[in-house]
Amino acid sequence: MPSILTLAAELHLLIGESLATFQDLSALSRTNRYFNTTLTAVLYKRALSVSAAADPHTQCVYDWAISRERLSTLSQLLRHGGSLSQRIHYRGGVAQSWYGWFWRRRHAPTLLLAAVSAHKIRAARFLLQCGAEVNEAVNGEGPLHVAVHIRPDVEMVKVLIEAGADVCRPDLVGWAPLASTLKTWSFHYKDGEIMLRCRAVAKLLIAHGAYNGGPMLGVQRAALAAMRLGPFEDEEEEE
Repeated sequence: MPSILTLAAELHLLIGESLATFQDLSALSRTNRYFNTTLTAVLYKRALSVSAAADPHTQCVYDWAISRERLSTLSQLLRHGGSLSQRIHYRGGVAQSWYGWFWRRRHAPTLLLAAVSAHKIRAARFLLQCGAEVNEAVNGEGPLHVAVHIRPDVEMVKVLIEAGADVCRPDLVGWAPLASTLKTWSFHYKDGEIMLRCRAVAKLLIAHGAYNGGPMLGVQRAALAAMRLGPFEDEEEEE
């Protein structure tokens, strides 16, 4: 009696492509190692098309892969037609801060911006290695601007700077990453953890040329003075 396994690989591909739902295709690909290997390209292409047409309240495949840092899935998506400049319309993924959640809903970020806003360092580093543009902005905000907002992420900032992020580039309203960090410090002066994060990020940005000795707003100067950084760093050494 003929078995589906005895059919030619081309027919297996046609069967996979003819299945009506992604769930059916996924189930067939999990039948055994042969089907998993044969249907990989079809599976990921279908995942991309389903994601593009999905209901706004469902999580897209990019968002799922980034939020769980499934680097192998990201690699397969990019290999089978995905794009590093793809914009993710927020559909319920995991963003580990209020700002990340809010920013992703408003701005439909690129893959790198989505990884940065969710504090997913491994995913961000992987995307940069794949060729993601470290200074690509959405509505004026680039990855470095996002990394220093609300809960500054010093490890993420290090990754972005190492990849060539412009530490002096202003956002849409004219705030450079250092200015945004100082503003965050001022807003959260009662939160010790965030203040420590802000100081570490500010020190890193200054070390890479973010402070040029130019005029600053009073609140920025006060924040630098409290941190003993920039023009006030010598005071720390004298003490």
